[in-house]
Amino acid sequence: MEVIKEGQTNKRAGRRLILLCAFAYFISYLTRVDLAAVLVAVEETGFSARNDAVLALALTSAAYGAGQFVSGWLGDRFDPRRVAACGLVLTAACNITAGCFGGAALPALWALNGLAQSLFWPPIVRILSANLPKPEYDKACVWVNWGGSFGTMAVYLISPLVIKALGIRAVFAIAGGAALAAVAVWAAFSRRYSVGAAELHGAVNVP
Repeated sequence: MEVIKEGQTNKRAGRRLILLCAFAYFISYLTRVDLAAVLVAVEETGFSARNDAVLALALTSAAYGAGQFVSGWLGDRFDPRRVAACGLVLTAACNITAGCFGGAALPALWALNGLAQSLFWPPIVRILSANLPKPEYDKACVWVNWGGSFGTMAVYLISPLVIKALGIRAVFAIAGGAALAAVAVWAAFSRRYSVGAAELHGAVNVP
């Protein structure tokens, strides 16, 4: 393991961990808010009825909230690195499938995407708390949340350009492809950090 070593935190390794978690959270927001970002274009382009898209957004919010409890439970009992990886795979599948089919399938796909999104924050918190002392952990949570903010800004800035150049379906395809690429990055680097049995207990606070 790279960060924990005889109770002392290696600052360079700690920064790499924070960057990795912020990257994962950035990707989660790419695949989470893309539908909201293109909501106006959904009906204009014939991708889906507006009512289906609005219902999809409502369902993903409800599923995300409910899924936090499941995610916290999973993160307490299973390797949180794998839980987060499952979230990346699932949200990639939802986005790519949405890009292919759209229409009436959106509500069901985005409900499932809400569950996928709930698999990020509790495992990330678990990994950060297992590898960073309290002062660095508190700062890390702020930086990781910034990853989500940058993901939101990226979607709203880039989506209109993608729609103009490639069409609305490409927005979801690109987001899903980015999530699949992130799976490889996460798998390669998250294994360096501790999630030992000593850390797999207690509750995870959801922001």
